[in-house]
Formats: sequence, C-alpha cells, structure tokens
Amino acid sequence: MVTILQYSADVTATTISTYRSELSAQLAQNLGKWSFELKMYKPNPASIGRSEHHNGNIPQGQQEAAAADQEIGGVAALYTLTQAHSKGDMVYVTQGSAVQSQPGVVVSDSFDMVLQNKMKSIWILRQTLRGDGAEYELMGDAYGRVKVRLANVFLQGTFRGLLFQYEYEGDSLDDRQQQHLMEFIQSSGFPSSNLIIGGSGTGLVQTGTQFVEALAQK
Repeated sequence: MVTILQYSADVTATTISTYRSELSAQLAQNLGKWSFELKMYKPNPASIGRSEHHNGNIPQGQQEAAAADQEIGGVAALYTLTQAHSKGDMVYVTQGSAVQSQPGVVVSDSFDMVLQNKMKSIWILRQTLRGDGAEYELMGDAYGRVKVRLANVFLQGTFRGLLFQYEYEGDSLDDRQQQHLMEFIQSSGFPSSNLIIGGSGTGLVQTGTQFVEALAQK
C-alpha cells in the first residue's frame, strides 16, 4: 500500500462534517469510524541525568531541562502509532538530533504497555495525539481504488486540526494517479497544501514516518 498524509490546522472542529458531506456527494462508500493514536516518548531525565546532571545543588526542574536535549543510543524521541484499521499492529518511529525520522518497525500493539510499564525508567510518555473521524472508499478508473480517512486531531483533549489520509493499493503511485488525486482534492474543496508523499520504508512503516513528520511538532 501507498499512503499520502495531510494535516491542516486552519480549520475548526466542525469542518470535518462539511468534508464528510462532500465525500458522500462523491458517492464514496462509508466504511465506518476511524481513529488513530500517536504517542511521543522522551528519555527519562532520571536515567540519562543520573551521572551527568545529578547534583544536590541543581534544582530538579533544571535537571529535567538539561536532560530534555539528551539522547539514548542516538534517539531523542520515540513515537508509537496505532490505527483503527490496522488492529493489533503498532509502528514505532525514532528521531535523533537531526530531527529526521528513522525507518520504523511494525510490532504488536502490546509494545506500548511494555514502554509504559517495563521501560518507564528509560522512556517517559510526554504527549498523546488522538484522531477521531471516518473512513471512506472511492473507486474509479481515473485513480483506482482509494481509501480516504479523515479525523479531527486532539492533543490532551484540545482540538488541534484535521488530518487526511489517502491510501492506495499497490507498491507505488505514478504521476497520473497523483494528478487525479490532486484534481479530486481540489474539486472536493479539501485543503491541497502540505501533502506528505513518500517517507521512509513501505506500508505501515511509511505511514508511521508520515505521521511523525505531520504531527510531531503539534
């Protein structure tokens, strides 16, 4: 599969209803609810600061600030992504000091519990982004079979924007398909900027790096 991702912050929480109505007008098949969860873990200051920053004269807050830019094995942040349509599978993606996502790994969704329970002395959960929306399917000779997913994005319960995901069958997306997708986006009135095409890896791994690129700084 090939995915294209897009995040728009210049919307309201009710904008999604307008876009869902437009998809229905395009005779897209409603496949039901769709959701995702992207979690960001940072190195635990207590573990990486134990030798370098541990000093009784340094306040705890300063120790944490000093440790915030530290890395564990070259990793400054670790992200986990779960999506409703890929039940049982989770992608984790790492970032280093260059702020570039490294190829992710597909693991069981129980890996998240391992991070929070077994590895909390090393990694601390810092941020959780959740998306709630719907999934549709388009079929046509122009662009083939495309699944369109859209969701409102929330950070700790606060609305942050709207995310679109376009998923194609196959291993690549040719220029003709990209052109027809852009025509569909424009004719539907969807946002047409900030499309994230490609990314490290393929399949779910590619999708994971796209999510990090789109949402990591939100």
